[in-house]
This record gives sequence, structure tokens and C-alpha cells, in this order.
Amino acid sequence: MLSQKSPAMKRATMRLKELSADEKARQLYEARLKEQRDAYAREQGAVKQNSLSIAKNLLSAGDTIDKIVTVTGLSHDEVKALQNADN
Repeated sequence: MLSQKSPAMKRATMRLKELSADEKARQLYEARLKEQRDAYAREQGAVKQNSLSIAKNLLSAGDTIDKIVTVTGLSHDEVKALQNADN
């Protein structure tokens, strides 16, 4: 409906249909999308590892679980599991 009202949207919709029909263009799009998702997953994994490392250091320094949860964004259960793993 929106594509019928706006010439720009109509052109974009037509272009999308063309690209969707082109197998090679679709494969390239899917490859780019996969790479973006993989990069995001790597980034999130690094953030998680950093948070775990900080939590371990704070536990060693004697900080409370509540403070560590606040600082790192980890869950209470995750910090508790780290604490139990160190004991």
C-alpha cells in the first residue's frame, strides 16, 4: 500500500523484487548478513568474557555479589557460579 503512494517506495519495492529473483545477488546478500551476524556474535562473546574477567577480579577483591552484578551486568546466578568455581 505504501509503495503505491510513494514513487520512491515503489522503485525500492521493484528493486527488491529484482534482487530477490537474482540468485547470485541473494547469495551475496545472505553471505554479508551471515558475516554481520558472526561479527556481532564475536563482539558479544568478547563483552561477556570481559565482564566475567572483571567479576572474577572484583570477587578476589572481596566485593559483594550485588555490587558485581551492578558493575558488570552479569546475573546474580552467573556471579554466584563464578564465586563457587573459585572455592
